[in-house]
Amino acid sequence: MEKYETLTILLDNLSSTYVFTLILTTATIICTFICSKYVNSCLQKKNDQMKTTANDLRNEDDEQNSNELSKGFLGQIRSAKLRKLEELLTEEQKVEEKNIEKEQLAAIYKLLKEQESIYQTKELDENALKEQLKLYR
Repeated sequence: MEKYETLTILLDNLSSTYVFTLILTTATIICTFICSKYVNSCLQKKNDQMKTTANDLRNEDDEQNSNELSKGFLGQIRSAKLRKLEELLTEEQKVEEKNIEKEQLAAIYKLLKEQESIYQTKELDENALKEQLKLYR
C-alpha cells in the first residue's frame, strides 16, 4: 500500500509541462534513431554502388590495357569512365573536387615558375598549362 501512495503522490505533483517534455524528448530520440538507421542504409547503398562501379571500371580498364589499343583511344575510354564516376558524385563532392583540382593546378604552376631553369617553362602561362592538362582527361 505504501508504494501505491508514493506513486499517487508522485503523479499528483507532476506538471503537464514536465510530462509533455518527457514525451517530446522520448519521441525525438526515437525519431533520431530511426532516421539515422535510414540515412546509414542509404549511404551504405550509395557506397556499395560506387564501389561496384569503380570495380567494374577497374576490371574493364585492366582488360583494355591488355589489348593493344592506341594510347589516344585508351585516353578517351578513361575519360568516359571518369565522367561516369563523376555522375555518381553529389554537387558538394563535385565542388570539392573542382577546388582541389584548382589548388593542385596552382601548386604545379607555382613549382614550374619557381624552377623555370630546370623545366624550361619561361613561356608557359596558366592557361597553357590548363590546356595541356585537358589532354590527360
